[in-house]
Amino acid sequence: MSNEGNERNKETEAPRNGEIFQALAHKVRRAIIRSLAEKGERSFTELMKDAGLEDSSVMAFHMKKLGSLVRRNERGYYELTDLGWKAYKVLRELELESLRDRAEEVLEEIRSRKSVTKEVSKSKPRAVITGGGVGEEDALSVIGSVISEVVKTISEAIKGVTPTDIFREVMSKDRVWIDKSAPPAPNIRIDVIGSDITLTRATNSSIKIRGTARHENDATIKTSGNEARIKVKGLDGEVSVPEVKSLEIIVKGGDLTTQDFKLPPNVSILVLGGDVNLDTVMEKLSSLSVSVKGGDALTDVMVKEVSPNASVTISVLGGDAHLTLRVPKNTRVVRGDIRVAGGDIGMEVDKSLGGAGEDVKTLVINAKVVGGDASITVLPSTSE
Repeated sequence: MSNEGNERNKETEAPRNGEIFQALAHKVRRAIIRSLAEKGERSFTELMKDAGLEDSSVMAFHMKKLGSLVRRNERGYYELTDLGWKAYKVLRELELESLRDRAEEVLEEIRSRKSVTKEVSKSKPRAVITGGGVGEEDALSVIGSVISEVVKTISEAIKGVTPTDIFREVMSKDRVWIDKSAPPAPNIRIDVIGSDITLTRATNSSIKIRGTARHENDATIKTSGNEARIKVKGLDGEVSVPEVKSLEIIVKGGDLTTQDFKLPPNVSILVLGGDVNLDTVMEKLSSLSVSVKGGDALTDVMVKEVSPNASVTISVLGGDAHLTLRVPKNTRVVRGDIRVAGGDIGMEVDKSLGGAGEDVKTLVINAKVVGGDASITVLPSTSE
């Protein structure tokens, strides 16, 4: 094949690989791909259950992000495309490689604690991944065989270490339990770096961080005057905060979701890679800013009250931002500064939101899209 032909293939392959890794970047999409590969064709409802979701709008968002990896067949069921099967193979290889690395770390750790015979040292198990992928052999059986070899080698050589202990060590990768708290502050900033975080409402007035991480200092809370800064790195757990006046969230990789959480009147969210999924309540909306510079932001907010001259701003410089607001019927929605310099934006306002009644509140919507996709939907709140 000519050099020109090779270059064309590379140009074609690059976007497809990008689509694969975008799909694998979120645990929900990984679960969908795994379900379709291992269980066969599935309905939308079945896939929601497999992915552990209860909200159909969240599921629809992730199905859209899967793009050409998934299709509906003539029976109306979802199945993987050729690109989807390639993504599944990549996923299994990544999981196998991770497991091998974890197994070898545990082996070295245990060897450093207790003496092991030379014969055992020579028989250290390895799982090799070649450039051609895992091939026809079921990747699950390969993973199982790796675990079995690790368990057999260590348990025969070291007394007092059970297969269960080894398996737990392999999967935990020497993570430590984090449980930290600090006094409240009216203004809070949360930095999420490569973490899987659930944002919850504190049952008392303290700020709390709970979960597992590689190191104790991977989770910190620093307070200064009226501000508190929470920083989590590689944490799998939850951050609990009490009622505050303003909240700033910066996500640099990982996942951030909410559970039984109320947003303060002033909120700023910046996504620099990763996924933010907020399904929450806002007692009073003054200002809400969502900025995405790579990654995804899916926000569904039930607003109880709109402040006079409230504003919502969406900025997308690559990635996707989808915002749904449910506001009182006395809200008058106004298009503010809307600019699109690449990408797409959709805005839909329910016709019943005309600002009826005496106490009319104005909500100004601003948006700037420079590459990527953005959508804004404003609906009347169902509580009325």
